[in-house]
Amino acid sequence: MPGFSVLREMKAMEAAGMTRLAVLQSATKNVGEYYQAVDRFGLVAPGHRADLLLLTANPLQDLGHLARRAGVMVRGKWIPEAELQARLARLAATR
Repeated sequence: MPGFSVLREMKAMEAAGMTRLAVLQSATKNVGEYYQAVDRFGLVAPGHRADLLLLTANPLQDLGHLARRAGVMVRGKWIPEAELQARLARLAATR
């Protein structure tokens, strides 16, 4: 399943000397700037895609908190963590 290495990569970025804020921006704001699409994604603002991750702890204190999801908002639809886990379990059962 793609995406599960992101936390390891972010921790490696921090170990290489990046601040936690810079690491988080590299996965959000900076992506929009790179693709010249800051008007569509990379920031939480009116008119942007409603994709975001809600955590139960502050990743600026510890990047490991990125694994502590309450849920995600995908294109404006809220998906709680329990539903995410159920979906992952269904995917695992098909393999």
